[in-house]
Amino acid sequence: MRIIKDRLPFAFAFAFAFAFAFAAGPAAAQSDGEIEDPTAPRQVEEVIHGFYTHARMGMQFFVAGPVAADTANIKGSGLSTGFGLGFDITDWFAPELCITFGVNSRDTPDPTNRAQYEILGSNIPSYTAQLRLNFAFPFTERFRLAGNVGGGVLTTFDNEQVFGAVEFKNGEWVPKQKISAAVLPMFGVAVGIEYYTSLRHFSIGLMIEYFHVLGDVNSGALALLPTVKYTF
Repeated sequence: MRIIKDRLPFAFAFAFAFAFAFAAGPAAAQSDGEIEDPTAPRQVEEVIHGFYTHARMGMQFFVAGPVAADTANIKGSGLSTGFGLGFDITDWFAPELCITFGVNSRDTPDPTNRAQYEILGSNIPSYTAQLRLNFAFPFTERFRLAGNVGGGVLTTFDNEQVFGAVEFKNGEWVPKQKISAAVLPMFGVAVGIEYYTSLRHFSIGLMIEYFHVLGDVNSGALALLPTVKYTF
């Protein structure tokens, strides 16, 4: 009986230590990340900013100037693609260098006047090189209202025939407007929305852009462009 009484303090101490270790063990394991509840919500990773590449592809429509007005009944719709490289100076401002390529169809539904349009060809290729200043207003951490302004140059490699309206002269159809420069100045503005996905490096968006060609052409186009951006 005395032996049992002598060992009671040790028994109580052992029971207390075991209970403490059992209670503290799971908490310590969870704090070390060893045990994790798969149903618990996870913290959203931070949206990253920095160097990025920007791709877009959509439709563009000539809506102003010689392409739409002086050459009536010519379709102005076409495809527009582009690629950009930029840097987020802040989370709301980023300069970007952008190269775009567009192809627009040109035709007339009037077969009696088709000859005057054949000199222009059935497609209008256009190429631009631009410097853009991108701005953004964040509604949430991942959803933003975006916009940009910029300028640069545009060429079709044959601006005289592409943009010059035609007339019948000396027995043939010839451009009535002479385009002096193979490379023409242009400017653009755009607004859109952007969403940073849970893939962290990727964001997607939709942009409406208007660009205007200056100089001898003075023609403008409107584009609707889904976008994808990858931030390094």
